[in-house]
Amino acid sequence: MSHQLFVRQEFLVVRLELHKFSRSNAHQGCTGGIGTMRTFRRSAIIISFITLALSTPGHAVCGPGYESCEPSADEVRAKIERLLNSAWLTPHTIVSLEKFDGRSIETQGRKTYEMRVFIVLNYSGDKLRCRTSYCPELQDYSVKVDEAAKKTTIAGWLFFEHADQGWR
Repeated sequence: MSHQLFVRQEFLVVRLELHKFSRSNAHQGCTGGIGTMRTFRRSAIIISFITLALSTPGHAVCGPGYESCEPSADEVRAKIERLLNSAWLTPHTIVSLEKFDGRSIETQGRKTYEMRVFIVLNYSGDKLRCRTSYCPELQDYSVKVDEAAKKTTIAGWLFFEHADQGWR
């Protein structure tokens, strides 16, 4: 049973119980119970939506039939660390990593995923030094270095290709 179908059935069960409750109290003719009924109904609806929001999976499983498949946070961080380690000699640490506008594309039987990233990192040493002249690994990224704060911001697109063992 799919997750969405299960959540939909939960919602329908709660709705049915609310309907039964309102019918059983409607014939009593009490006006004082209406406020209680509204409070109960409102609480039940809020709890249902919270359950739905919390039970929704964060990342879809990659495989046949799954359209929204994306790299995990660990895969994204590992790829960025490899990129930065290949570009710079200076020791550095990632302070923050933000992902924007991710999308999956399938062309010629190959599944790729692209996302915009914004990275802030700190570095030690006097200057941020490239392994090779002008850091060709970062030529497609916007790199801004604040030497006084020993902080660097990097913005650009990160591309992944889906393989059998995950994203590369």
